[in-house]
This record gives sequence, C-alpha cells and structure tokens, in this order.
Amino acid sequence: MKLIVVKTTNYLKSKTVTNTKVIAKALDSSFALKNLRANFTLSYTVDKFRSRVTLSKASGNYFKRYSKLEININHKGFYLVPISLDHLDDIFSLYNDQELCVFYGIKPHESKTQTQKLIEFWHKQFEKCSGAHFAIKNKDTEKVIGTIGFNRLIKGVSAEIGFGLLSQYKNQGIISFAVKETLRYGFSYFNLNRIEAQTDPKNIGCIKVLEKNNFKKEGHLREHFFALGKFHDTLIYSTLKKENLL
Repeated sequence: MKLIVVKTTNYLKSKTVTNTKVIAKALDSSFALKNLRANFTLSYTVDKFRSRVTLSKASGNYFKRYSKLEININHKGFYLVPISLDHLDDIFSLYNDQELCVFYGIKPHESKTQTQKLIEFWHKQFEKCSGAHFAIKNKDTEKVIGTIGFNRLIKGVSAEIGFGLLSQYKNQGIISFAVKETLRYGFSYFNLNRIEAQTDPKNIGCIKVLEKNNFKKEGHLREHFFALGKFHDTLIYSTLKKENLL
C-alpha cells in the first residue's frame, strides 16, 4: 500500500484527519517511512477515535518509534493504549488473577519475568503486524485494569480478539465498550473483514459481551484443547465488517 497522505520526502506536515480510512492507510504505510531521507515527526489527530498517532524517525524498535495511540472507549473515563513495559506491574497483577487465568487456560504468573516476556512477545507481533494488544486504563488513576487485542491477525482478512479484566471491574460495562471500539479500530485500521473469538462455554460473561457486540455463534468444539490438567470445550464466535456500523 502506498503512502497516500503526502508526497514529499523532505518533510511531513502535521494535520488533522477526520476520515479514519485515510489514517488507516497512512498507518499501514508506516513501514515505508524508514526509506524517507529526512528526519521528521508525523502526528495525526483522528476525531472519530479521539486518537493520536505519532510516527517518528528515532532509535529503538517499531513499537517505540511509530506508535503512540489512545482510543477513548467513551465509558467512565477508560481508554486504550498499546501495552508497553511501563505497564509491567499492572499486567503482572492481571496475569496473577486466579479467576481470570482459569479462562485464559494458564497458570497465574509467578514472576514479573514471565509477564515481561509476554509483553515483549506482543511487541514482536505488533512489529510483524500479526497482532495488536492494548491496555485498558483508568484516566483517574492511570492504572491498567485489563487488556484487549488481536492475535492471528492477517491484514485485510481476519483476526482473533481476546480480552480480560480484573475481577473487581467486571459487570460495569467497561469490557463491552472496549470491545466495541477495538472492533471499530480493527475493521478500519487493519481493514479486517472478519473478527473471531473463542471462549469457554462456562465463561458466561464473555459470551454476553460477544453477543452484545454483534458476534454470532458458529460452533461448539468438544474437548478442543488441553490446559490445567484437563480437556476443555471451545465456543467459536465471529462478527463481520458488514455487520458493524463504523
């Protein structure tokens, strides 16, 4: 995909864009920015997402150089940001939550080293554009109280969404609003046609969130995976771009 927003290689001017399709194409072209000869900073403010994306030619990996995004989920002062190592303590608390880890099919993290490796893996996914993971943050406390994001991502085709929330923040509508805006972002930025979700049949809260966000049940896989010493069933849900108002 070509860099369509500007044509000069000497500089890039900051501007405001309200068309999310334009910003999606611009971001999708960020891999080409390394070929530009001049130093620059490119900032876009996207009114629809209330998002700010800063792309800069600087040292460090792709995640640090090109992405600074905020997505307002329009609910009780919570917003989404790409997960970074700055969130290590909060993400560790999340993955140390026994109730949450049961539905993840994993044992709770015993050390922050485990959590750090997970965050670094997510960064590698982001660099390869095979995944994108966000922290759900409270604007008042700046604490991370959950995560949401995409795995198995194929731009222009499909991805699998996953999410989790600290137990004390459940049943407040937070994750449902987060899913709604993450779907909007996925369909617009990654131009996804299909977004899939897998969940345990016993995870009633997750099922309600999916159904509230236009996901349709496609199947029930019996004893689909083995975790924590036993086999588990999996429900498959999906939603399509044409089924969602962007």
